[in-house]
Order: sequence, then C-alpha cells, then structure tokens
Amino acid sequence: MELPLSITALQSLFVLHFLKKLESASITELCWQMRPYIVLHQVRLTDSAFQFSSGLSIDYSDVIAFAVKQGTLKILCGNGCLYLLSGSCSKHIGVQICSPELYKESGKMQSAKDNLKGSIRLSWWYIKESMSKKLL
Repeated sequence: MELPLSITALQSLFVLHFLKKLESASITELCWQMRPYIVLHQVRLTDSAFQFSSGLSIDYSDVIAFAVKQGTLKILCGNGCLYLLSGSCSKHIGVQICSPELYKESGKMQSAKDNLKGSIRLSWWYIKESMSKKLL
C-alpha cells in the first residue's frame, strides 16, 4: 500500500484503522521490505517488536501500514505516529500525526497547529533526504 505524503491522508488511514475498517499490516511483508534498513539502522527483530539501537521500539501489532518511496521506509502505527527510516543513512524520525486519546474523547485528530508542525517536520525530512541523495 502506498502511503500518501499529506498529514490529512495519513490521518484518514489512522481513523479507518481506529474504526476497525482497516486491517493491520502484514508483518511478513514488512520484514521483507525492511531488509535493506536492518543493518543500516541497526534494527533487532524480536518476537514482538523491532528494536532500534537508539532505543526506539515498534510493536508488530501496532503497525497499520507501510511503504517504501524514494528510498525512505514509512511505517504508520496505531499510536498515531509515522516513522520514517532513511535508506541513505542511519537517521530515522517519528512524526506524531494523531492522538488516539484525543480522537476517543473529541472525535478530532489534532489541532491545526499540531497538524502544521507535523507537516513541516515531514516536509523538512523529505528536503534533507533529497539533498543528501543528490550530494552522494
């Protein structure tokens, strides 16, 4: 499944999963797509999660969707976070695109200010990635 770049589209995927209308991602397929990133990001595969050398841990059951686009692996999780793993260096970032607690309480994804901050972080990541690929 191809993940779109906009925060709004990612949030709609999150809502579908939250409303139980979207199945969790195939962990077998995710592990297969992750092969090039495992050594680069020093990922350790356990029985229940991916563990990064930086301390980040992503549970298999929490993964909603994933995609590889332009050398970047995107992993959308049920906790409302989008993780981006670079294919050219060992950098990764987590962008909070929604809050499950806020959605349960109010039916809102997040404030416009938080949406803007997430969009800026996402755009900045892609700018840095494209610049680093052009320099290599």
